[in-house]
Amino acid sequence: MKEQNFVNGADLASRFRRNDAHLNVSPPPLRKYDPVKKAPRIRKTEQKQLKVF
Repeated sequence: MKEQNFVNGADLASRFRRNDAHLNVSPPPLRKYDPVKKAPRIRKTEQKQLKVF
């Protein structure tokens, strides 16, 4: 009876939602990702700061 081990997707999602309810954690702000490097793009202001140091 392996089928009993599988959990409903909806049930799983609701369980995670319940677990995270007490943590008032907002998702991290979306940052544009470079499709080639798959790394966050460095903004021009950050580039200037890097050049100074």
